[in-house]
Amino acid sequence: MSERDESSFDSSDLDSSELESSAIVPNDPSVTALEEFWPEYDFGETAWERAGEDIGRHQYLQKLNFCDVYTVAAEDWDSFMRGMANNRSIRKLEFVWCNGMWGRTFNTLAPFIEHNCNLSALTLIVSERSMVASGEIRALSSILRRGAGSSLIKLEFSQIYLGDEAAAEFISSMTNLHNLQELDLCINGIAAKACKSLAGLLCKPESKLKILKLGSNNIGDDEVQLLTESLTHNTALEILALTNNNVVMSTTAMNSITETGWGVLSKVLRESNHTLKAVTDSEYPELAASDSCRQHHRYPDLQAVTTNELKYLLKMNSTDNKTIVAQQKAILFKHVIDIEFKPPLTDQMMLPNIISWIHRKTPLEIKLTSIFGLLKANPGLWND
Repeated sequence: MSERDESSFDSSDLDSSELESSAIVPNDPSVTALEEFWPEYDFGETAWERAGEDIGRHQYLQKLNFCDVYTVAAEDWDSFMRGMANNRSIRKLEFVWCNGMWGRTFNTLAPFIEHNCNLSALTLIVSERSMVASGEIRALSSILRRGAGSSLIKLEFSQIYLGDEAAAEFISSMTNLHNLQELDLCINGIAAKACKSLAGLLCKPESKLKILKLGSNNIGDDEVQLLTESLTHNTALEILALTNNNVVMSTTAMNSITETGWGVLSKVLRESNHTLKAVTDSEYPELAASDSCRQHHRYPDLQAVTTNELKYLLKMNSTDNKTIVAQQKAILFKHVIDIEFKPPLTDQMMLPNIISWIHRKTPLEIKLTSIFGLLKANPGLWND
């Protein structure tokens, strides 16, 4: 089977009748997706092993979804994953509410991800708090560092409760995921260490990450500062979802960003970043947290404290033509630009050299901003 193209895989492309299929017929071209998979073999203790072998040989299966498989014996799960590791056609793999299986899943997933160059989307979600130790995810992090998973476009590790240290290690292993466009790390206890690792990803010129979801973590103003610094020259990220999810329990940590943090983000959007369009998750557009969460944690609704200036800047960034966005910002916000040249410049003969320097040294998106800063600081240069 040929390798997938660069476009994201969408399960809606599959026929609805195929999505309902849960039986495995090796190499049956009509079976391209298995939802809420459970082996339907009459092989007793070897059912999972046989199912893994059949999936491993399947050349047409594109989506595989597991839901509530925490009752599977560890040895059965291991034998299944060993067989599945031979599959090269699956593009979308989902584990939902598979509580208690995470340590084994992380370890046994490694060979599959390492050898399947068509995998474009990987989802892992739990339904209750069960912290994952850094050692349990180390096998997966190790193969990512070696270059496995380079075809991944979407990675969703939501509600896994990794903790800040384990999350930082996991994020640091993503440096070779050059095609990654969407990363969901909601409800993982992310704080300063993980945000520092995320900043390292975002500041890379080759980053293609468009959507980063960080709702309901431990992110405050200091963490926003770390993330914001990486956006100065980032031209890919469009959504940095920081609002809390309204479905989490009251025991879950929540982001607590104040006007100070939003102000730091606004400054970067004014001066250099013209691609970020949203700081909210489209799945939870209205509420930062449920009433019960706010009552227990007394954290403000992040939507409510988001400044009007930030909202306006995000709206400006929604314009597709970034040159126009830069022009608009330079005109509207020139009174807050702090680009100064000392001592004051008066020799008009220097002007071509100065503009040439700005052209060479500054990114395209902020050239006009820099020129307006020069105008503000040295109006004499522009007089006849």
